[in-house]
Amino acid sequence: MRKPQNDKLFSLSIFSTIVILVAFFVTRNYLLLASLIGPLSSIKTSYNRKYSLYSMILSLLSAAVSSPTYSLPLSFLISVYLYFDFYIGLIFFLLIEAIMFVITLFYSVIPPYSAPPVLYDLLTATPLALLTIANYRAYKGKDYNVVTFKTVGIPRGTPWFIELDNNVINSVDDELRVVSKGGTWITCPVKVGNEYYLPKHNKGVCRSGDEITIFFERGDEKDLNKFEECLVTFVATGLPKGVTFSVEVNGKKYNGKEIIKVPAIDNSFIIWRAFDVKVSDIVFQPKVSMGTTIRGKVVGIEFEPKIIVKQLDLKNWDPKVWVDRDVYGYKVTDVIGEGGYSYVLKAEKDGKYYAIKILKPARSLSQTVAIREFVDIFKESNNLIKLSDNPHLVRINGIFADVNQIGSIFKGDTEIYLKYPPAIIMDFMRGGTAKELIHFREEKEEWYEIVKIIIKHVALALKHIHDNGYVHLDVKPQNIFFEEPLGDNLTDIRNKLIQNPKIIKLGDLGSASKIGEKFFQISPAYGSPMQLEHAILGLGAEPSFDIFSLGITGYYLLTGNASPVADYLDRAIDFYNNNDIATALKIVNEAKTVISNWNPSIPQNVPMNLRNVIINCIKGTIKDEEITRLLQ
Repeated sequence: MRKPQNDKLFSLSIFSTIVILVAFFVTRNYLLLASLIGPLSSIKTSYNRKYSLYSMILSLLSAAVSSPTYSLPLSFLISVYLYFDFYIGLIFFLLIEAIMFVITLFYSVIPPYSAPPVLYDLLTATPLALLTIANYRAYKGKDYNVVTFKTVGIPRGTPWFIELDNNVINSVDDELRVVSKGGTWITCPVKVGNEYYLPKHNKGVCRSGDEITIFFERGDEKDLNKFEECLVTFVATGLPKGVTFSVEVNGKKYNGKEIIKVPAIDNSFIIWRAFDVKVSDIVFQPKVSMGTTIRGKVVGIEFEPKIIVKQLDLKNWDPKVWVDRDVYGYKVTDVIGEGGYSYVLKAEKDGKYYAIKILKPARSLSQTVAIREFVDIFKESNNLIKLSDNPHLVRINGIFADVNQIGSIFKGDTEIYLKYPPAIIMDFMRGGTAKELIHFREEKEEWYEIVKIIIKHVALALKHIHDNGYVHLDVKPQNIFFEEPLGDNLTDIRNKLIQNPKIIKLGDLGSASKIGEKFFQISPAYGSPMQLEHAILGLGAEPSFDIFSLGITGYYLLTGNASPVADYLDRAIDFYNNNDIATALKIVNEAKTVISNWNPSIPQNVPMNLRNVIINCIKGTIKDEEITRLLQ
């Protein structure tokens, strides 16, 4: 026979039952039999606390039935101390009950040989009042010290467990009695052979005296992830997006992307180990590669690039390694593009997107000069940031570099390049570039109007740059940005630019140099032979270089054709990189001759003012302020 969880309530219930039965046989009052419902329900509660509220109410009703007079409050007054101290209250009750019993016997031997009815009422009502108080104690959690758990639905003899307030109790029986005042409990699925049995409810809160039945049903292994408390979750940070990492848990290996959930249904104590992750030429190592944990916990594994498998391959560096990494506090989300000397990344910070220009680590003579120029840019960073604060320019938010770090990068320290690349942070332009507009090109008035607006506002940007003592040195369609999307047809694009021409921005001030200072920056497809000549000879930068590039940009937008000297300049740069300065300059002179003899072929229906501006820019016979005036 099962042992009651509340011995005190059980004993009082039996005692009350006996008292009522004795009183019934003495008085033959059948109403007393109805009051048995209180003790009988209390016996049930002594086995399971969840019935305590009902048995308390029924005991109160039983007391009222057995003593429907003014004696009922007296019965409770006699019994109330039981709530505060069971044994003292019980002794006080037994003493009063014994006195009343003796008085009743005394009345039975002296005339009129009958005790007052109130004594009989008190003799039966007081035990029931005491039982009501005992049920209230049970309802408040007193007198219990056991929580009972039962399982239904798993094969007999299957190992299972209860974790009660972080204490794990294992069992192979259908019923588990835990000595406890209660608390938070969980259990987990169990595995029998190749089958899983899943609890319908695997967690809850219990109190001492509760009896909890856990129903199991068959399920699949994939359903284990529903039981978070029965898993160990590993979360990887610092890896590029979509990269798989691995952990070994208690000798078994698991793989996943970003998050791995490992079932821990057999063992609450987990020993884990994380492995290196190789991405391209970079190995990401976990800062903490092994440890222990317990079931239900989340383990964060932070990876960092530590080992470079190969020396820096200057021609094959993959800018995607920055994706999902922080560069100077900006979270890189994508690679936008790649130029001759730099990568351009898209990054996010505080809910806003930015473009990050990162210098390429390529070893060449021209690139070595470019590094020097890049370092010079950082010396001018405050001036360039201030210069970019103009409605016609893409704003620079920050310029980051360190001369020593740049030196380390060119010695092959790829970890420095990965973490601290020389970079310029700029506003991100959602509308793309003028280069991307070329597929809308048609020999129509609308297209010519679009080109005119672009050239005019780039000229305004150049005037601001030149007036502040700088030369841009890299004017080209790829560096003409639109702050907002323009539309998907010529009419929408033209209307957008007419309504809000300030969305046109000249970008990449990272190429800028002070007027008259040495430089080495040129895009052969749009640069002038004179600009390359000055770069090779170490002569100073001139505003006319930007005007020429603006003319070639306009020519390209109107015709779709490239500069006639682009190939010349490419070849000259190759010879320069190979230290053949004489040949490089010879080719530059050939390019200058080509330009002087060139008569650009521009469609006949292009407006005359736009045609003249383009030709005069290329010939070097116009200045930026004249461009804006002529294109009004």
